Amino acid sequence: MDTQTLQVLDYFRVRDRVAEFCITEEGRAHLTERLPVPEGMEGLKEEAAEWTRYLNGGFPAAITPWQPVETVFRHLTTAGDTLTPEHARRLLFFCRAVSIFAGRIRGLSRNSGEYAPQPTGTFPSLAARAASLPSLAEQEAHIARVIDRDGAIRDLPELRAIRKSIEKISRDIDDAIKKHLAANGVAFQSNVPVLRGGRQVLAVKAPHRGKIRGIIHEVSQSGQTVFIEPEDVVQKSNDLTQEQFRLDREIRRIMQELTAAISPGHDNFCTALETMIRLDCTLAAARWGIETNGIFAENARYGAALIGARHPLLGRGAIPIDLCFDAGKRVIIISGPNAGGKTVAIKTFALLALLNQSGFPIPAAEGTALPCFSQVFADIGDGQSIDLSLSNFSAHVKNIARFLRSAGEGALVLLDELGSATDPQEGGALGMAILDTLIAHRTFVLVTTHHGALKNYGWTKKECVNASVEFDRQALIPSYHILPGVPGESLALDMAKESGLEAATVEKAWAYLDSGLSDVSALIRGLTERLAEADCLGKELAAREKKLEEKSLKVEEKAVENRLRETELRDALFRQERQFWDEKRNALENLVRELREGEITREKTKKVKQFFADIQADTDRLKNELNTPDLSIEPSNEIMQPDDKTNALDPPLIPALAPGVEVRLKSLRGSGVLLRPAARGAWVVQAGSVKLTADEADMTAIAPPANAAMPLPVSVEYAPEGFAVRHPVLELRLLGMRTRDALKALEQQVDLAVIHGMGEFAVIHGKGEGILQQAVRDYLGACSAVKTWCFAIPEDGGAGKTWVTMRLS
Repeated sequence: MDTQTLQVLDYFRVRDRVAEFCITEEGRAHLTERLPVPEGMEGLKEEAAEWTRYLNGGFPAAITPWQPVETVFRHLTTAGDTLTPEHARRLLFFCRAVSIFAGRIRGLSRNSGEYAPQPTGTFPSLAARAASLPSLAEQEAHIARVIDRDGAIRDLPELRAIRKSIEKISRDIDDAIKKHLAANGVAFQSNVPVLRGGRQVLAVKAPHRGKIRGIIHEVSQSGQTVFIEPEDVVQKSNDLTQEQFRLDREIRRIMQELTAAISPGHDNFCTALETMIRLDCTLAAARWGIETNGIFAENARYGAALIGARHPLLGRGAIPIDLCFDAGKRVIIISGPNAGGKTVAIKTFALLALLNQSGFPIPAAEGTALPCFSQVFADIGDGQSIDLSLSNFSAHVKNIARFLRSAGEGALVLLDELGSATDPQEGGALGMAILDTLIAHRTFVLVTTHHGALKNYGWTKKECVNASVEFDRQALIPSYHILPGVPGESLALDMAKESGLEAATVEKAWAYLDSGLSDVSALIRGLTERLAEADCLGKELAAREKKLEEKSLKVEEKAVENRLRETELRDALFRQERQFWDEKRNALENLVRELREGEITREKTKKVKQFFADIQADTDRLKNELNTPDLSIEPSNEIMQPDDKTNALDPPLIPALAPGVEVRLKSLRGSGVLLRPAARGAWVVQAGSVKLTADEADMTAIAPPANAAMPLPVSVEYAPEGFAVRHPVLELRLLGMRTRDALKALEQQVDLAVIHGMGEFAVIHGKGEGILQQAVRDYLGACSAVKTWCFAIPEDGGAGKTWVTMRLS
């Protein structure tokens, strides 16, 4: 990425703020060196997103601090080098940090060594990192045997005797010093011994130095004080020095053995450190995202959309903005008054894109989607330089020339005040030529300008879109919101008057304004008003759509009630039929048993005939009792309004008998729908959930209401060839059908549902071996007209029945 651009966009300032959330110095140092890249940051974003869920879940801290250890690792590979106790203490804390992280994420209890029920399944990336960490348990055990938590050498057996000897000699020296002080109190400048060369001496007054026999270590500058080590203390101090040297030598031996013991784990240390630093950095990104209420941007395959974006350096007072590259658009030209927020808007877009490509969350709203830009360039600010003999205009042109040489497809270029600092006409022409070149390079461009020529350019180029910053003309206060599709007025004269310029001067400026410019301003104001009207119309349409959805929901609820009612009636019918045939089966079994016992007499023959006559009579009676009401759904008057051209006084036409025609059955005192012809003069009729055969003489066709849709039969099986079902059904039965025929029937049902606007229907395929069930679900999954599908509830058929919801809009 271009370093100058990163500096201009304040990328380094924001990155350093993120680094402050690191727990360790090494993590902070690593993060402050991170730069945005065109690709490869998805893994970091996934880990940071999981850290965010981990922190919000209230789990215990998984990363604990450790002091820098990278330099300590070098002592493990240098021949003859030995770790110091301080080095060992740092390694101990690092080993424990690795162990704690692995234990937290894996759910491992360090005390029991058993897995606790931690939700590691919700953190797959962190769990993968924990699994990849090498075990440092052996190295940790070696170090913990020698070093305690404070970094001191433990009281090992080989050191215990030496330390006791040192303590005894030190007490003897203290006792000897106290005796001298007590016996010759007036001879001393102080009753407290002092150290000279690491040995305890007495500060003796010069006139009394003969009273203390010993070695003179030092004389004060005034000559009034002589520092003497008494004779009886000299030997003890010599013994103390020897014991301390012996202790140091033993400690050095122990540290050499410790160094040799953990040196083979050098590669494991390096691998673990790399992983832990990465985890610390992703944890810092998550903590910064929570602090700034940020989100992780989605990957945009086409265009870019920044929703509710806030500049991270503006704090909580930042005004959220929306800025989007729609499909096919490459250039956004933002215009409007000075101090309206144009430059901040394009800087916010580019900065958040860079943060996204660094693996960081961004302060924006859900729905934000950003591509990975191959390069980001920004020409913002005054590049004038006396030392380099650069004017403001030449500095801008030099930057843009560099951009044009380097920016390719997928790059992002920011051009602030394009075409300014020179003749307006020539500057506008140069700006349009620059945009032509960048469009040819397939580069994304964000432009701010006051040039009317560039605003007009935005209207004439299909790759461009105009936008403006919202501004209150009455109060001359910006709202900082971005208005897409409409260029903005500069309002230079109004702003000049508000800033303190004399009114007379401003009036002269108005007088000098060219009429063409006035016409452009009026056009912009008109477009702004049209945009406001369009917004109002959009809100009104949204309200109407919501009302229609509510009405549609009522119709669907009514359909559900009808389905439940039909299910109840069907269950009652099945129970009644089952009871009827159970009774008849028992009677038949008794009759057969009587016939087998003994001879067949006239009485037995008569009884058999009477049995079959009773069955026929009971069957006719049962058919007359089963008068199932019509459960078809009538169109809602609230949604389907009658056609104005329909004459309500026209007599209804009685249709001829044909498949799909509704008829009135005289014997059943109910209605049904004709399915297909049966024998001569008879039809198969669907009466609710019951199919039966009826004579033409027993039925009368019913004229449909004017402008009303044909009622939908509740259930139907797939029709044979030569008969086309003209309406979708609420329940399609595929039981007993071959897979090919079943899918053909399902395809016909879906087509009819789309044509007639049916939102939902059921498919009964049964369970069996699951072949037909799977074929139906495979078809529904590949059908673009189907929105969702699911098994029915257990009491409604369970896995043998699938409810299908259509995509009607």
